[in-house]
Amino acid sequence: MKHIFSSSFYLLFSLPNKKEVFETITDPKYIDKELSSTVRWNEGCDVKVDGLYADKVGYLLAPSIKLFSQHIHSKKSLGLLGIWKNTYNKGGFQEIHDHVDYHTHVSGCIFLEDQIKDSSKFYFFNRHSLELTIWKEVMDDEIYRTAYYPNPKAGDIIFFPSHLLHGVTPHKLRKPRTTISFNLKFT
Repeated sequence: MKHIFSSSFYLLFSLPNKKEVFETITDPKYIDKELSSTVRWNEGCDVKVDGLYADKVGYLLAPSIKLFSQHIHSKKSLGLLGIWKNTYNKGGFQEIHDHVDYHTHVSGCIFLEDQIKDSSKFYFFNRHSLELTIWKEVMDDEIYRTAYYPNPKAGDIIFFPSHLLHGVTPHKLRKPRTTISFNLKFT
């Protein structure tokens, strides 16, 4: 676990069931066209969003959720609230946002490709960076940074508290970049 801002963290690791996830979750038969047509959270950005059938692919997250829960020493279970596929074509991006409006506690993302030069990059934004003013210049400490860019590889999964602001930089390549995102709630 890497703490990046004063009270926020993320956990990034390789999917324990990477082969099964890649073989299953990328199959178009798991796209819920009705759900996809109701997605509105992507209106402030440029990303194609396809809702996935949570009841048909959610089990794929179970091994990773178990590892995450063990790592944070959770006494509660986590339930899947939603899962979707994000496709970033050339110029595509995701504005800075959080997931607190959706009553989630934990959000996450599966990276299907490596982040390479000129591909879109997932990042966290420090909502308190404007309060830091001179401290960013005086102190050499990562807690004072404005943004943080993890370096995920294909087959990695990331978990983070849903209140943590995050976004995706513009994609500059012709080949699309695809991720799978999800929201979880403690039960």
